[in-house]
Amino acid sequence: MDDALLHVRDAEVRYGQARAVNGVTLEARRGAITAIVGPNGAGKSSLLKAISALVPLAAGTLSFDGARIDILSSREIGALGIAHVPEGRRIFAKMSVEENLRLGGYLRKNERETRETMEQVFTAFPRLRERIRQRAGSMSGGEQQMLAIGRALMAAPKLVMVDEVSQGLAPVVVQEVYRQLTSIAERGVTVLLVEQNARLAFKLASFVYVMEQGRVVAAGPTAEVAASEHVRNAYLGVG
Repeated sequence: MDDALLHVRDAEVRYGQARAVNGVTLEARRGAITAIVGPNGAGKSSLLKAISALVPLAAGTLSFDGARIDILSSREIGALGIAHVPEGRRIFAKMSVEENLRLGGYLRKNERETRETMEQVFTAFPRLRERIRQRAGSMSGGEQQMLAIGRALMAAPKLVMVDEVSQGLAPVVVQEVYRQLTSIAERGVTVLLVEQNARLAFKLASFVYVMEQGRVVAAGPTAEVAASEHVRNAYLGVG
C-alpha cells in the first residue's frame, strides 16, 4: 500500500494572470500530520481550496487513495473522505452547535452512526456538549474552532485539512485544539495542516513543506527541515 494517502503533482492555481500556486508537489502520509508553513500570500490556502475543488486547478494532478480527484466536484471529493476546515472557521452562526455538526455529516444516511460520531466529537471537545443547543455565533473563537473541526469529523473522513487553526486564538486554546489534532491522527485519520505559526506546526507535524511565493522551497521530515539555515532564520527565529 502506498504510504501517501494524498498526492499533489505539479499543481497550479491561478487568479486571472497571477499564479497563487506554482508547480507544487507534495504528499500527505497516512495517519500522520503533514504541515504546510509559509508567509501570508504563499499559496497555502489556495492549495487546500484546489484539493477541495473550491477553486479550479489550472495545471497538475491530484490523487487520493489511489484515484484521480482533480476531475471531481467538491461534493464528490467530500464523499470520498476529505474534510476541509477553512480559514476563519466558516461555521453557521445562526444555527445551534448540534445543527452545525449534523450538517457536517449530511452525506451519512445511518442515524446510529451519526450519533456515535457526534458522541466522539463531544468526547474530544466536551465544551461542545455543554453548548449543544447554543447558537454557534454566540460562542468564543476557540469554541467555534472546535466546532469547525468537530463538524469536519462528522463526515468520518480519511483526511482532514485544517487551515490556520491557531489564528486569533489564545495560546491555551490553541494547545487544546492541537492536542485533539494529535489524537485524531493517532486514531488513523490523516491531517494536512496549514499554519502560519511555524513553531507550532513544527511541534505537531511529522512532515513539513515550506511554501513561498506559490512554490515549495523546503520539504521533508520535520527535524530535517528544521535544520535548514533558511528555515531556522526565517521561521523558527534561530540564528
